[in-house]
Parts: sequence; structure tokens; C-alpha cells
Amino acid sequence: MRNVRITIWVMVVAAVFSAINSAQAEDTYWVGTTGDWFHPANWQYKVPEWFDTAYIDNGGTAEIITGDAQAGPLYVGYSTGNSGNITHTGGTLLGGDFLHVYLGYSTNSVGIYDLSGTGQIIDGWRTIGVSGTGIFNQTGGTNSAFSDMIGSGIFIEPSGMYKLSGTGQILMNRELIVHGVFNQSGGTNSVYETYIRYSGEYNLS
Repeated sequence: MRNVRITIWVMVVAAVFSAINSAQAEDTYWVGTTGDWFHPANWQYKVPEWFDTAYIDNGGTAEIITGDAQAGPLYVGYSTGNSGNITHTGGTLLGGDFLHVYLGYSTNSVGIYDLSGTGQIIDGWRTIGVSGTGIFNQTGGTNSAFSDMIGSGIFIEPSGMYKLSGTGQILMNRELIVHGVFNQSGGTNSVYETYIRYSGEYNLS
């Protein structure tokens, strides 16, 4: 009986990986100015799905007001000298371990994420200020990640800043502040592990 159970388990795992590999991940680019994330006309190819790589890099602002937005990696401010913005006031942004939000990816790029209201980000990683300027403003909503993946959580790099205030809530396994700045003047930051390294700052007021 034990061998049968093991065999069934292996078959289930194999089926899951087969489904993942068969998913047709694509790149899609924001071409709108300020508009609804879910409006197809705001994306060059299609509204991003679970495995897709999404870029907001034209100075525009994607708005998530309701519904379940999805993405694999999400780059906000990707190319040198370019910028992008997300305004998230309701609904969710999710993608499991495939969701990695980068704000300010390249030199002189700027990526800004505003989370408020009842908006939620579920799982994945956030890297703020990779080589450019990244700013994450949270005045409400929930920013959460409970994955056991090593990189899951919040990373604040040299040109990154996280601002937590109001009723914002962070629920994370880990935060890593490297040279960047975390300013908390309100809200709740519930994290299992927080690392502050080099010239990183955590300012609580």
C-alpha cells in the first residue's frame, strides 16, 4: 500500500510540473497613460497572466482598483532613464513565487508603487531600488509574502525607500534593508526576520 501511495504522489508532482512547463509565458508592455490594469488597450500584447513578465516603463500609471491582477516578474521603471507607476487601491496582485516586483531596475530609472485602501499584494518578492530609484508608498492595504523561497519578502537596495503609514499592514517572512531606507510613521510591520546592513536605515516614528 505504501508503494502505491508513493507512486500516486510522484504522478501528481509530475503532472504539476508538466502544467507549469506547458504554460506559455510572454512579455507584455504597458502602453497606456493612466488607466485600468485590466483594460487590454493599455497593454501592447495582452493583460499579463500568472507566468507573464510585465513592464511598466513608459511613464504611465497602471491602476488596480478591483479584481485579481496577475504577473510573473513585474518591472516598474525598467530601462535606463524610464519610469513607471502603479496605484493599487483595491483588489489583489498575485503570482505566487513567480511574482517579483522590481521598482527602479536600471540606472536612472524610477519605479513607484502606491498601495492604499483595501489593496493586497499576495506572496512573491519586492525589490525596491535595484540600480535606479524605487519608492514603495503604503498608506493602507496589505503587503504579504509567506513563501519559504529564500528570496521572498522585501529587499530595499541603495536607491530604495519604503514608506509605511496610516493603516498599512506588512505581513512577511523577511525584510532586508541594504543601504536603503525604511520609514514607518504608522501602520503595522509584522515580519519574522529583519536585516539591516551597511548603511541601511529603519526609522520608526
